[in-house]
Amino acid sequence: MTGARGERMQLPDAAGIMRPVRRTLLMTPGDRPDYVDRARAAAADVVWLDLEDGVDASRKADARRIVGSALAADWACRELLVRVNAVAEGGLDDISAVLARGRPDGIVLSKVESADEVVAAAEAVRSAGAGSLPLWLMIETPRAVLDVDGIAAASGLVTALVFGAGALIRELGMTRGDDGGYPDGLHYAESRTVLTARARGLSAITGSYPRTNDPEGMRAHALRSFAIGFDGVLLVSPVQIGAAHAAWAPSPEEIADAGRLLAGLAGLRGADRSVGTVDGRAMIVDAQAASAELVLARGRIADRDAATP
Repeated sequence: MTGARGERMQLPDAAGIMRPVRRTLLMTPGDRPDYVDRARAAAADVVWLDLEDGVDASRKADARRIVGSALAADWACRELLVRVNAVAEGGLDDISAVLARGRPDGIVLSKVESADEVVAAAEAVRSAGAGSLPLWLMIETPRAVLDVDGIAAASGLVTALVFGAGALIRELGMTRGDDGGYPDGLHYAESRTVLTARARGLSAITGSYPRTNDPEGMRAHALRSFAIGFDGVLLVSPVQIGAAHAAWAPSPEEIADAGRLLAGLAGLRGADRSVGTVDGRAMIVDAQAASAELVLARGRIADRDAATP
């Protein structure tokens, strides 16, 4: 797929449909031109320019103007998103103002709690003449978690679910661990969000890790998130990109194992067998081959990152 800003990395999902690689989403306040420039130079897969929590109320108009100018810049192959306020807090006006100035690759809608809000946002997009523009929905309240499937199904524009862990932790009266990680009690909400995204063919993105000077903590957060099933993680600083990408990349051992599996599975296919044993492991040939090929494809993307200055 060629997007509005160039050719993007893609991988097949579980159904074999090619989807953009969205390992890292770098958030940056929309009222800071210096931060916007820094984000444009960073190697994140996705950048979102913020009009919501990252911008003081007195700076909202400035943020809309600065974001509007940023939409005309060269963002290379990155997906460029704009996060707007909740529908009840001026989000529809944000959408109209942003789309009057340019076209991002998607709109992130904050604090979504109902299907009606999604429908209203989709109508605002259509009214601005951008009827096919993707919507990314933030799932960050108890009400949203409980109705996440209905929310996700509210519009064909919905492309991704973003798990807003920080807001949900506050609403539930929880606290982060000493290491900055998520409390165990959040696991149900995370899994419900991921399952809904998978069932609907959407991307699933998890929340951020707050410590910018702790690459090991960032890597651990990303590893946990990818293991749960999230496609990507939010980042609060460009310095976190390397650790998150390293967590997503398969290890040399995983790559070598995938190569051996593919060789053994090719032998089974050559013998017209759909099941068999490779390295002492029972295999369904097509399913295991697809998994092994995905590991190798991720390895090639990681190698490309390493070779890019």
